[in-house]
Amino acid sequence: MTLDGNNAAFTLDAARSAEILFSLEAQRGYESTGDQWSPGFFHVELTAARPVTLIASVEPWETLLAMNFDEVLRAERGRRSRLIKAAHLAAAGVATDSPVAARYRGVLTLDSGKPATTGAAGPASGDDGAFHDELVLAATSS
Repeated sequence: MTLDGNNAAFTLDAARSAEILFSLEAQRGYESTGDQWSPGFFHVELTAARPVTLIASVEPWETLLAMNFDEVLRAERGRRSRLIKAAHLAAAGVATDSPVAARYRGVLTLDSGKPATTGAAGPASGDDGAFHDELVLAATSS
């Protein structure tokens, strides 16, 4: 785990609580009492000027720290946006090999049959409004 923010710190303060009741497990008929253990706690100052990021991962440290926190956030938002757009394409019945889907992925096929990469306009740029307009056009123009 790693924490980034103003005066971010982890304090080692091991604690064990015995015989904790887990009511949801009890309602489901599972074993519902057990011990809890904590190695300590995180502390960070919250301010409007700087975000706080807590990352928990099973990846090696070199993977975890390969990008700074802003790059990770940008990459994750881009990944989620692509997943949502792909779901919209599928829901609209757009074939994955169609020109609309290719444009979403950032590739257009020219009349010559050769692929060409699109610029930053439209769906590949993350402009949801342009993507929605294109999707509506694609769904109604066939």
